[in-house]
Amino acid sequence: MDSRFSPAIERLLARFDAWEAEQSLTAERILAALVEDEESLPATRLVQAGLSLLRLRDWLTAPKVGISLSRGELLHTATQLCRESGQDQLTSDVLLLAVVELAPALCGQLVRLGFRPEQLRTAVVPENPLRPESLTPLQLSEPTELIATARVLDVGANRANESLRILDDYCRFVLEDRYLTESIKTVRHDLVATLNKLPDSLLLESRETIRDVGTRISTTGEFQRTEIREVARVNFKRLQEAFRSLEEFSKLLSVDVAAEIEALRYRVYTLEQAIVRGSDLRTRLRDLQLYVLLTGEQCVASLDWTIAEAAAGGAQIVQLREKNLPDRELFDRARRCADACRNAGILFIMNDRPDIARLVDADGVHLGQDDLTVQAARQILGPDKLIGVSTHNLTQLRQAILDGASYVGIGPAFATATKPHEPVAGLEFLRQAVTESTLPMFAIGGINLGTIQAVCDVGVTRVAVSSVIAQAEEPKLVAMALREALA
Repeated sequence: MDSRFSPAIERLLARFDAWEAEQSLTAERILAALVEDEESLPATRLVQAGLSLLRLRDWLTAPKVGISLSRGELLHTATQLCRESGQDQLTSDVLLLAVVELAPALCGQLVRLGFRPEQLRTAVVPENPLRPESLTPLQLSEPTELIATARVLDVGANRANESLRILDDYCRFVLEDRYLTESIKTVRHDLVATLNKLPDSLLLESRETIRDVGTRISTTGEFQRTEIREVARVNFKRLQEAFRSLEEFSKLLSVDVAAEIEALRYRVYTLEQAIVRGSDLRTRLRDLQLYVLLTGEQCVASLDWTIAEAAAGGAQIVQLREKNLPDRELFDRARRCADACRNAGILFIMNDRPDIARLVDADGVHLGQDDLTVQAARQILGPDKLIGVSTHNLTQLRQAILDGASYVGIGPAFATATKPHEPVAGLEFLRQAVTESTLPMFAIGGINLGTIQAVCDVGVTRVAVSSVIAQAEEPKLVAMALREALA
């Protein structure tokens, strides 16, 4: 075996030889081989450089004309990059960088997916590469302290990775949420990259599982889980404790590593809110499909009657959306709507105003992009009320998820008389949104009996409507027809 190549690289090169013999060696095929294992170094490097592995794999599996490469030019470029990085042996991330630099058209496609090539080059070929022998520990008084520190870091890293893997499985198979799954994977990749900044063999060579006294200590609670959501809650706490330990002990070796782990810990706090609370909300809102937005002026009859009729036809949530009433009149109207919704057995949501929502004991509040933040509204309403957020693109949707929104509105699906000057997000955004997350989301904007089928066809199962109910002579029948379309 060539000493320049690890066994893994040898196996990859053998595959490349076979593909070249078949005249099918392309940059795309090499890239796919490098990221087959989501835990691989190339996969980690790409995530750090801003690329989503899910989006990358979707793109790689789509039909396309490949960019031909030769094994010889690939190895030549990779060898030059090895020299630049100060490495003696070719590694898979160097091969990745070689592919990207040899195929600028491929690089351009990846950039459109969020890839930042300069970050990959900086990670693989640092400006001042350090040889392993230069990575000496900081001022530790005895060698035994270094070994003890490394053992703590090794245990903490294993705990963190185990919990991240469990949370990955929870988001993927229980919540079936693409965005949250990807967010957990990104934390895991970033942790691996951070710990790789420590001397290569330090953690592994310090491991002593047989002599570890903690392996024989357990409590009854470790073996008890009463519901599937508890698995997520317990593993978030375990993960946070592991990160805290990693942060403290890594300060003995590298201040930079400790700072990066601290940043990861704060990201985990945000994800805990989105995943654990989001899991509860998915259950609470699971069967709610028809959401009605009303104003007094818009209704052809009284608000109370419209609410009762809509609820009788299958509406499950009503939102009072009044933009121009004085506060005292708005409070009085909100109180009457809240009473009407309670009498009908449906949820009442207040638009924009968490203060009035609290005063009338509404079930929650709905916020626009320019209204109070979810956190500020939560401080007013407390932990158990619903907080919805309007979103018009994937960036806003992802932020709402991380902010802890109970549900989101997605749209506008079509032009609407309610907000005639608002840009239309369209059906494509709705399709992207329901693919991105399983947080409860209601399509909104121009939805009526003539357009609801197009909304359902892109995967939407919940809608928010307004004038189609408010201006109907028989709101009950319209609500029944909308529910039937959603069934």
